[in-house]
Amino acid sequence: VGYVRFDLGAASITSVESATLTFYTSGGAPRNDNVVTGRVFLHGLNNVAGNTPQKWNEATLTSANVGAEWKTNNGEPLVNLTDMDDTTAGAGITETITLVGANYYDVGGIRIVITGVRLVEFLQSRVDDDGLATFLIEFPGEGSARGFGLASKENTAENLRPVLSLTATVGPKTGPSSPSPADKAVEVSRDASLSWKVAAVGGTYSVYMGTSQEAVAAGDTSVLVSQGQDSNEFDPVGRLAYGQTYYWRIEALAPDATVHTSPVWSFTVEQAAYRIASVTATASSADAATRPENVVNGVGLDASGRHSTADADMWFSGKGESGRPWIRFAFDQIYRLHEMRVWNYNTALESILGGGCREVKIEYSRDGVDWTVLNEAALFNQAPGAADYRYNTVVDFQGAAARFVRLTPLNNWGGVIAQCGLSEVQFFYVPVQAREPSPAMDATDVDPRGLVLSWKPGREAASHEVSLGVDSDGGAGGKALADVTSQPAYEPPPLLVGTTYYWSVTEVNEAQSPSAWTSDVWSFSTPAFLVVDDFEDYTDDEGNRIYEFWLDGYEDPANGSIVGYAEAPFAERTIVHSGRQSMPLAYDNTGGVTRSEARFAFETAQDWTRHGVTALTLFFRGRTTNAAAAVYLRINDTKIAYDNGAAATTSPLWKQWNVPLTAAGVNFKSVKNLTFGIEGSGAGTLFVDDIRLYGKAPEVVGATDPGTAGLVALYAMEGNVQDSSGRNYHGTLTGDSGYGDGYSGKAVNFNGSSTYVALPIGPLISTMTDMTVATHVNFNGGAGSWQRIFDFGTDTTVYMFLSPRQSTAGAMRFAIRTAAVAEQIVDSPAAMPTGWHHTAISIDGKTMLMTLYLDGEQVGQAATTLVPKDLGNTTQNWLGRSQWTADAYFSGMLDEFRIYNRVLSAAEVRYLAGDR
Repeated sequence: VGYVRFDLGAASITSVESATLTFYTSGGAPRNDNVVTGRVFLHGLNNVAGNTPQKWNEATLTSANVGAEWKTNNGEPLVNLTDMDDTTAGAGITETITLVGANYYDVGGIRIVITGVRLVEFLQSRVDDDGLATFLIEFPGEGSARGFGLASKENTAENLRPVLSLTATVGPKTGPSSPSPADKAVEVSRDASLSWKVAAVGGTYSVYMGTSQEAVAAGDTSVLVSQGQDSNEFDPVGRLAYGQTYYWRIEALAPDATVHTSPVWSFTVEQAAYRIASVTATASSADAATRPENVVNGVGLDASGRHSTADADMWFSGKGESGRPWIRFAFDQIYRLHEMRVWNYNTALESILGGGCREVKIEYSRDGVDWTVLNEAALFNQAPGAADYRYNTVVDFQGAAARFVRLTPLNNWGGVIAQCGLSEVQFFYVPVQAREPSPAMDATDVDPRGLVLSWKPGREAASHEVSLGVDSDGGAGGKALADVTSQPAYEPPPLLVGTTYYWSVTEVNEAQSPSAWTSDVWSFSTPAFLVVDDFEDYTDDEGNRIYEFWLDGYEDPANGSIVGYAEAPFAERTIVHSGRQSMPLAYDNTGGVTRSEARFAFETAQDWTRHGVTALTLFFRGRTTNAAAAVYLRINDTKIAYDNGAAATTSPLWKQWNVPLTAAGVNFKSVKNLTFGIEGSGAGTLFVDDIRLYGKAPEVVGATDPGTAGLVALYAMEGNVQDSSGRNYHGTLTGDSGYGDGYSGKAVNFNGSSTYVALPIGPLISTMTDMTVATHVNFNGGAGSWQRIFDFGTDTTVYMFLSPRQSTAGAMRFAIRTAAVAEQIVDSPAAMPTGWHHTAISIDGKTMLMTLYLDGEQVGQAATTLVPKDLGNTTQNWLGRSQWTADAYFSGMLDEFRIYNRVLSAAEVRYLAGDR
């Protein structure tokens, strides 16, 4: 997936009149020589949870720079390596792009141009929201993430840059904006009220609203529905009309008498009735080619509702039937029926033979046994026998509740033959059941704090019976009645974390029959934990900086802490436990200072005992250069000491700290502030991340020495690349490089251009079903694409490799493949950071899982169909070099490179990473 992003907020656009977007894609990389179809979507990614700019990478391409090199550029990335589905991307303009991966780049060869009304509407919506206009380009299919890129907006070749050409009205954004209902909204309630974001200039508002876009745009007095009001809300008089599209506009009259106007917005009201989608048809008889299912399956009916004249697209009763023919329709449930639309029998000979039904007995039933007559002899209009035939009979069902409908033709239009037939029948219902639940069906990670369940109410509902529980039994049967409400909303009591809930709503109106209609059973699940602070929301903007919330010792001589960095970005964006940011906390307990604290004060007191929470958990990490010191928390004014603080401050691994809510002296029902502190002497920097509340805290992974069990190769790199495991798989160092100070002792220094180590381990690999490879890595980064920590294989079709990053900015990747089996891949969330880190990859031949670790923590896991022995006796087993000649050599250092013929546990990997 790629995207091009434009900041419309900086342009002071008030109204977009026309627009054209032009951009280029690269061709396919040689690793992907298949034809691939792409799609272009329009969406504002700043509104999509989890898709922040820092998670995206840019492709910079020039005619001289062959190869899809993924690069970052000043915080303005353009290409994402993570797949996005239609839900994430959002519906929008769709273009088909077919690329054949023969060449990397062809100037002007793949030029995409988008223009038109939908582009204008999309851009206007982003302008109204003061947002970014983001254009997604998706190339679905295996391996496509490697094969395609975008020409960068930073490209020095002017003719290759993405261009958004606008004709627009510009000026101060002082007018009303952010309409509700949203512009172009559909299925809006008949009782909807209008609201908008207040104008920056203040003043009063006039509301224009009507069914004529031209009248609203012109400010015709016939559509002036309110003038000079102070409120930014308007409630239309009476109920809105079913299915009607309304246009509206707001004028803001500033105190200086200047009029600031909004664009013309629109919305469409919900329909009076909806077509029943699930209908089956059976009949007393039928000709072989004219089956009853043709009447409900849409065959012969075009998109505009016109029916064909082909008899194979219709139902026609069979010959020689002794009684009257009939056709019966069954729905998937009971509906309150609104109407039936009928396309009569429509062959080209209808005007001569008259085989269409004329007078028809109509009955309905809830159970298919007891039938009620709606009409003894309803007249069905004759079809014209023409291919442009639209339905010409509508039967009003008057709200009858039914699951079955039976039609019994009494005669036909010709009287020549006894048979009769129909072309198409459609049924429409009134939505009396609750629908459109919020949270949405099967929603996950729903925060229970302040949760309100809501839904679109069924028509005619006087009250709403809400059933809620952890039992998935259908309807309300398996759940307790939680409440009866007068509004389509319900605020449940505190729900538990880590729980799946099922709920339904029964709409009740005692004046109707049936008096109660129960919705489908909906479900949602709450997260395993509640976030206290994950440090993701802090920015570099004044008023939202991390040190403005976590108060440090900057102005307190007795407090030796400093939160954040001196220059932006103020939060840490490389050393993170999860997400993209953590809190850097420098401590300096010297010169008489004995404590360093960062304190967060909650706006309102927090009750941490709700929602089944039993523990507070946070993660912190030190550095090997830190002074050993004790770590503690203060919750309100109660101090809680970490039981292994001295080791924690000097450990370069994330430490998980679980604090049970039974801790003595703490009022967890009223938490007003939280303090993280370091006491003692010395100085250093800690990183804090992911402060959470768990129902059941995850078990702390300890450290276990793996010893030498299963150790089949060990390269300590102490001035040589000899195998010290005793197996004598001694390596050979090639290239202009040497040894330097490593993680422990010495390490091999790889120069990024020629250095690599060859290992004679092919016979070993050919015997291994289980495997763990672990090493300390000091990655320099640099410009080299697809560098390798190791690559064991024979050629570009047989290998397994570990790359610190995909291309020049992607996530870490381990992959294994053979000539017959495609790559089995496991990725981490991000690229390996620079500096010293520990990584490990294990392959389990029993579970057929690959597990990737970074700094003692699992960062990725995926299934595999391959194990190392499937590669056979590999001949090119390298450290720092790829099987692909186009890939860069590794730039950095490796130390303590280990190979085991067994799967190390997480605790054993953590030990190797440095946890002691």
